[in-house]
Amino acid sequence: MESVGKWLGHPREIYNLLQFKMGVGMAVMPRLDQDVLSDGLKTCYRYLNQTSQSFTAVIQALDGELRPVVCIFYLVL
Repeated sequence: MESVGKWLGHPREIYNLLQFKMGVGMAVMPRLDQDVLSDGLKTCYRYLNQTSQSFTAVIQALDGELRPVVCIFYLVL
């Protein structure tokens, strides 16, 4: 019951989670072009997809040069 109390204290978070799970977040997440990636980055993203789905979604939502850097940093940790 304690976790339900925490959720009720943050209704906006529940709303955001439901939106993300229903696919609304896909419009925000930029597509990853696999053709322009090096073999090393393809391997990194393959390993990333085998890890926690929540971290994978957050990292893949990043744009620009930040995405591969955070991906590699996360896998090294």
